[in-house]
Amino acid sequence: MPSPNDLELIHGITFRPKIYINLGYTKGTVTRADIKNNTVSTKLTGFTPVGAVQSLEIDSTRNLDVWRELDYTTAGKPVESFPGLVSYTVSMERIVLYESTFLEAFGFDSFDILRQNTPLTLEVKMSDPEEKYDKTWYVYGVWFKSNPMKFDIRDVDDLRILQKVDGIAAGIIAAAK
Repeated sequence: MPSPNDLELIHGITFRPKIYINLGYTKGTVTRADIKNNTVSTKLTGFTPVGAVQSLEIDSTRNLDVWRELDYTTAGKPVESFPGLVSYTVSMERIVLYESTFLEAFGFDSFDILRQNTPLTLEVKMSDPEEKYDKTWYVYGVWFKSNPMKFDIRDVDDLRILQKVDGIAAGIIAAAK
């Protein structure tokens, strides 16, 4: 069931608002103590904006398992289901600009993935034009696991260099309002 805010949004507008996403990063990271003590926002300051990101995907998944009992009444059928551990992945895609590759845009000095020597924290700000339903997420502990570069020639005079990076994150935190 939609929340009251969602219902207000659905009934209060006659058009679908466009959501703007700003992406920034810092080389700081978050610990469990920061989450427990609610000090995340004070620790994560000085975000650097990353421009020209074409797509951003943040995915959180977990395994689900079942408990089975082998006795006469259940005959091995599932008795209970329970959640497993959560994992987080991040994928970003952009056209490479002349001044920087993806890793260089994130403050590392080379295209080589070995140059990422600290985890990143991504700041994802989503805001609607009316600034009524703004949200900020911090995706922390991000390490890139791939850094490919694709060269694509569409026309004779049009060379595009595309880059899609995949990463693994430690977690996601919604900023306090």
